[in-house]
Order: sequence, then structure tokens, then C-alpha cells
Amino acid sequence: MDLPPVVAPPGGCAPDTLVRLVVRNVSPGLAAADPRAQPRLMYRRSSIYMRTEEPPDPSHNGAKMLFIVSEPDIWIVDASTRSGRHSRDAGPQFEVHAPILPNLADLPPAFQALEFGCEAAFVAANAPEVRRTLAWGETTAALHALTAGDQTVALLMDERRGAPLMVSYLRKGKPVWVVRYDEFRADLPEHPELFQPSKSTRIQEAPPPGAPPLITPQAPRPETPLRQPR
Repeated sequence: MDLPPVVAPPGGCAPDTLVRLVVRNVSPGLAAADPRAQPRLMYRRSSIYMRTEEPPDPSHNGAKMLFIVSEPDIWIVDASTRSGRHSRDAGPQFEVHAPILPNLADLPPAFQALEFGCEAAFVAANAPEVRRTLAWGETTAALHALTAGDQTVALLMDERRGAPLMVSYLRKGKPVWVVRYDEFRADLPEHPELFQPSKSTRIQEAPPPGAPPLITPQAPRPETPLRQPR
């Protein structure tokens, strides 16, 4: 079954092909063994589909959280127990967002538009100039940067593929938030089953407000790239 056509919101992040990426938080001061620093797998397609797979969380009995969005449907699943809950976005906009940078009160509006899966489009619109190039493994990385006041977002892009390699957020010239890409693949064949829970998963409807949670943890950690809608 193919995904139905989607009319993307103007100016929003809406990859026109399936994108797969693996990212990890390598910010200064974050230990490599910290659960927040472990790799996360994400898929994005158009403005309404996203899947995020978290690594096992030893602090929550090895829970392996899976977040699936197929607007307006949202599933939060613990893959370790094959159980989860389903809810529906109340609207009125049905869009999924995957911001790369932390949700800070003074984050410049232009920075807020930087999302996983649309890094090349952000560079083209906001920082097309190559500041410098450097060797990155077997490829060459191009540095692009956008500055607003004392805040800067710097992106290292694979010069040949146009794929992101690293995103850094700096305040007063010092990096405070850094994300590294272990994998980035675009133009993948369609896989609609990615945006539905497996048939073996026990799904319950989301409880009414104030009811006990169905699964633990019931929501992504703050650094988890999942936001819907704006």
C-alpha cells in the first residue's frame, strides 16, 4: 500500500521522499555512556509521517520507546513489551515537526525552522555560503553557519552528497548543543508499514486527562526529536 498524497504546508519541513537518519547527542559535558547520548533512528516522509526509535533505557527497565506519527494518528509504544497507546491530534493543523535544536525561550525564529530531514533545505535558504571546507573521513565537509546576536548554528554538510554530518549550536562562540549524524539516507523506497505499529503490538486508546499512564515512560525525553503540532 502506498502512502496517500500529502499537500505540504508552505515553508514547512516536508521531505518528498523517505528519509532515514541515525543521530546522537555529542554535546559538551555529556558522557558517551549517558542514555541521552545513544543513537536514535528516525524516518521522515512529507509533513505528516515520522517514526523515532529510542535506544533501550536502563533507567526504565530497558524500555525501548517507539514514537510513530501518521497525522492525525499518534502511537507511543514500548517495543520491549510490545504495548502502547494511540491518540489523535486534535488539530487544527496536522503537521509533525522534528526540531534539531533545544526548545529555548530566546532561540531565534530562523533557528527554530531547522529540522531533522530538511537540513539541506535550511542551508540553501539561510546559510548557502561555504565558510570553509575540511576533511571528514573519506569525504570533504563544507561548513555553513547562521548567526543571530550571540547565537550561531553551524552545519557540516557532506560536500558531495549534500547530507548533514554534524549540527552545532553555539552561544558566544561556545558550543552548547551538538548533534552528530551516524547515518543519513534520502530518496529511499516507500515503506508505509513504518508509520503504523506492528500487528503484534497491544494498543490501547489514550486515557482521559488525569488518568494513570498506560506505559512508562509515556512521553519522549526533552532531547527526543518529536513535536506536533506547532
